[in-house]
Amino acid sequence: MFCRSQNRGYSRGFSQATRVKIDATTVISDEEDWTECNGGVAFAREEGLSIGATSGEIGDSFSKIGTPCSCLVASIVPSKRLLRSDNAGDDDLDRASSQHLCLDDYDQFGFKIAKKDGENFATVSVNIEDCKLRLRWLAYLEFTFNSTVVEDLTWEKVESFLPRSEELESLVRAGVPHSLRPYVWPRLCGATRRRQQADYAYGDVLNELKKVDDQDDECSITFGQIEKDLMRTLPSNVCFAKADGVGIRRLRRLLRSIALVFPDVGYCQGMGVIAATLLLFLDEENAFWMMCTILDDLLPAGYFSDSLLGSAVDQRIFRLLIADSLPEVDAVFRSHDIEPSLVTLHWFLTLYASSAMPFPLLLRVWDLFFYHGSTVLFKVALAMLKLRQEQFRTLTNSADVFNLLSSTPSALQLDDTEPLLCAIDQLDTDNQRLRTLRATQRAYLQLARRRQTNSGRRQFRRRGRCRSKSFSSLSSSLFDYDQSSLSSKNVRQTELLVELKQAIVELVLEMAAARSPAQRRPALLQVRCCY
Repeated sequence: MFCRSQNRGYSRGFSQATRVKIDATTVISDEEDWTECNGGVAFAREEGLSIGATSGEIGDSFSKIGTPCSCLVASIVPSKRLLRSDNAGDDDLDRASSQHLCLDDYDQFGFKIAKKDGENFATVSVNIEDCKLRLRWLAYLEFTFNSTVVEDLTWEKVESFLPRSEELESLVRAGVPHSLRPYVWPRLCGATRRRQQADYAYGDVLNELKKVDDQDDECSITFGQIEKDLMRTLPSNVCFAKADGVGIRRLRRLLRSIALVFPDVGYCQGMGVIAATLLLFLDEENAFWMMCTILDDLLPAGYFSDSLLGSAVDQRIFRLLIADSLPEVDAVFRSHDIEPSLVTLHWFLTLYASSAMPFPLLLRVWDLFFYHGSTVLFKVALAMLKLRQEQFRTLTNSADVFNLLSSTPSALQLDDTEPLLCAIDQLDTDNQRLRTLRATQRAYLQLARRRQTNSGRRQFRRRGRCRSKSFSSLSSSLFDYDQSSLSSKNVRQTELLVELKQAIVELVLEMAAARSPAQRRPALLQVRCCY
């Protein structure tokens, strides 16, 4: 049975990147896939992955921020031994095995630099660490959570869920310093609190995953799809460029673990991009709890289900918000018969991680998302359209309108960060309004899908009745038209009421399905990925 892990410090913090002080460190051997330690809890193999590390002082930071791969968790960055490989791969998926890789060709986040003539790393690198802003954050944490002036404030003393306040909201609006994101993000969204309150640990999930992997054939389809997408998730990032690299191994375990814990969700391609991006900055365990929080708390139910019901509901809401907030853009879409969801659905499913938005800007969006929740997804999309509404109004060709919509995120520059945030601030969509719209649109969409399913059967019955009528009955019905029409109307209204009631019942059941981590525990023990 799953129980709270005795080893609460598994993979905690950036042991190398933040110079955390380590006590009684145990390093997992790279030669073993599964190592039993700390009372039988199995942990996955990693290169340099530490267990038992204590959290460091909140002032600790990245050692050489601004250099290649310096903004990543150190243990996921490929070693020089892995980068230098002369052996050709057996397939095309292992893109890095047949060539030499040099870290100087990658930026701070590990992405391949598209250099122009005469450019070097210094000219294309971006300064993402504002020292003054970082001091503001440290001062906020120091005065809020440090009750003594003698001892240094450590992350253990910071609350697992940062209480909402105007000061914190202002800091989040200004941006979370990148060196603090691995610690602040889980506390903004509640992942740290979820991890502490859960009656099982990530190591227990890995133990259960090992049993499923060895014994169950029902997971082969889901795990096979995960395997196909691993090398396609972040292909331009050096951490996910080699099939046998640390990043790919972590991503594989993380996605399989999520599929095990959420059998009703399983796996969706959008989840892979989110998980891989989290793994760039967080250790594997914290990334797992962040994914659980995103699926359970930040996004509505059914967002990644087979029917994508939650995502479809949000796309309907987004269409309504465009008409409400940007009527001129909405008029352009309607006149050219453009359906925005063909483009925006992928933005929402990946939290903009695959939208080609500048990566530092994406991190700013995630700062807001982890604090405010899914309302940020709508505000960011509306703000991007607002910045380009003048261009939309000048277009006269449907293809040009669609292309402009598709290229909206990639056209953003880092200089557009403040205008985008200002446009977001001007939008009045809040969580309460969003909850109301979601309840209404979900019930409507469920009813519409049910009616579409049943319409064929009803039409068949009606055609049968018409053919069975004689000429005399048809002629006599002309005199009873009003009465028969009224009866049919009453029957149809009754059918609609019954269908609406069923839709409401299903909605309540889906909302009840968003259970706490403790309530998910039996599913981990009894369910073997039967989705």
